[in-house]
Amino acid sequence: MLQLLLRFVLVLIVIGVGLSEPLYALTASVDVSAGYSDNVLASSDEQSSGYSQYRIDVDQTLSENDNRSFGVYVAGRYRDYFRFTNQWQATAGVSSWNRLLDGQLHSYNFIEVSAFRDDLIPEDDNNIVSVGSQWRWFFDDQISASVKADYQFSDYRDKVVDRQQLFLNGSGSGKKNKGSSGGDAGTGGADMEQRTDHLWRVVVNGKYLFNADLSSQLALIVSHNDSSLDSEAYDAIGVKNSWLYYLLNDVSIELAGSHVWRDYDAFSEREIILNSKLTWQFSEPYVVYLRCDKRWNDSPINLDSYSELVSECGLIWSF
Repeated sequence: MLQLLLRFVLVLIVIGVGLSEPLYALTASVDVSAGYSDNVLASSDEQSSGYSQYRIDVDQTLSENDNRSFGVYVAGRYRDYFRFTNQWQATAGVSSWNRLLDGQLHSYNFIEVSAFRDDLIPEDDNNIVSVGSQWRWFFDDQISASVKADYQFSDYRDKVVDRQQLFLNGSGSGKKNKGSSGGDAGTGGADMEQRTDHLWRVVVNGKYLFNADLSSQLALIVSHNDSSLDSEAYDAIGVKNSWLYYLLNDVSIELAGSHVWRDYDAFSEREIILNSKLTWQFSEPYVVYLRCDKRWNDSPINLDSYSELVSECGLIWSF
């Protein structure tokens, strides 16, 4: 089923590019960055490393007018850790945008496939199919609100440990195998199982533009993950608040914070994330940025109770 969906989306992209008119040029961006994470494994077994990262995004508009557009896009990201093995992700999709009711209502719809590979933690390797739709209502020039609903199917390549077994057995650890593909490290004698996830998510978002330089967004996120592993099936609710301020016409700072509660069958977790990003567009096609992210995860499973700090600086070239 997953392979058929992957092929369907890729065929849509190939046909769309083949039928596209020369009038619509490709738009693309290249992002090169370097950063540091003090907890690469995202676990209580903290191990740090610097890294370099390379990302490319390409968009091709196939049809466009004042009220609607249709196009395809591809993206790729490669992260090279200095002390560990590497990871990469590739994404391809089709999207449409519509302007309704004289511009008061906008809709955005997409179908997307992606693949993620992590040499350090093979159990995280997966293929994903996503579909979603977002509708935004503009009340006036300052206030807008949106509702986004999406579905994501994830098929994991390797068998993994159901950490709920370990929790119920009292071991209190065992989410990750520390890169030991197919081994028993961290399993505590628990069985290895195949994992597939069905994630449904709804995001209600409100945006307020105080003036030309300052805006804020507040979002409520509700999600349900139906997983073949009991330990990965959960209901979650979260809130997120972000602020964007332009210090100068070409310099902006963005601050954001989120708090998520996840309720599993046997236990509950909560996650807090703080984000900050400084951006400077020093020339028309070039942007430099500096970001810093802090994450805390509170879990009764010892290995999954951790904090992580990531700092990164990069250069984006758009063409």
